[in-house]
Amino acid sequence: KAWFVFGVLVISLRYVVRIRTVGIRNFAGDDYLMLLVLALWTIDAVIVEITYYTGGSIDVTPEVLPYLSERDIAILMYGTKWEYASFFTYSGLIWALKFSVLCFYQRLRADEWRQTWLTVHCLGWINCVAYIALCLTALLSCRPFHDNWAVKPLPPLRCTFRPQNFWTLVVLNVLTDALILSLPLPILWRLRVSRLRKLGVTLLLCSGLFLIATAIVRAAFTIAGSPSIITINRWGFRETAAGVAAINAPILAPLFSKAFW
Repeated sequence: KAWFVFGVLVISLRYVVRIRTVGIRNFAGDDYLMLLVLALWTIDAVIVEITYYTGGSIDVTPEVLPYLSERDIAILMYGTKWEYASFFTYSGLIWALKFSVLCFYQRLRADEWRQTWLTVHCLGWINCVAYIALCLTALLSCRPFHDNWAVKPLPPLRCTFRPQNFWTLVVLNVLTDALILSLPLPILWRLRVSRLRKLGVTLLLCSGLFLIATAIVRAAFTIAGSPSIITINRWGFRETAAGVAAINAPILAPLFSKAFW
């Protein structure tokens, strides 16, 4: 709950700054994408709360299975369905943050550095393809499809823990973050924008390194540790909280300026 409140506070402050500095009528693409982030953030928080009490198939062992009542199985299936759905909302939130960064770059007169081979538009398409590949992995890697939330008989690991989804996520997440960071800093620094905005871009690029490290740490604790629905959700929420804070940090910079107040 504390992480959820933190994320809502950060996003709310973002809109306070944007309304104060540019007004609602001058909102850009990243401002609207952050509304999607807020919606997905809220959905994820609700799912985390539900699955905390229901558990899921990942928490069931072959030794415990014979002692589960029909009601226990029904509750576990209910929680597992929500947990499966959360993979799409969680990854959707991460990719919405990526697209908000690209929209932020677009606002910085991206046409001034089109001489670089890796443009904002190219990165946008790469991120689209990456997210489609991620969704297809989650949708097609477990067959039959209903095994994604089955409890009895206990499905194989690819349908309960779903390590293939996590590996695909961490690889595509880190690669796309690295591509976004590959936008040349010297060229960005020569953009005809204010020093405060240049500082914001630099901060955004530096925060990308932090997000890559966060994604790797989250994968290590989730995949290499003792998998459970609580562990997965706890580290997933921490990763997205770090992302929300890092991506919005440059936008919040005016809060520390006397001119803003």
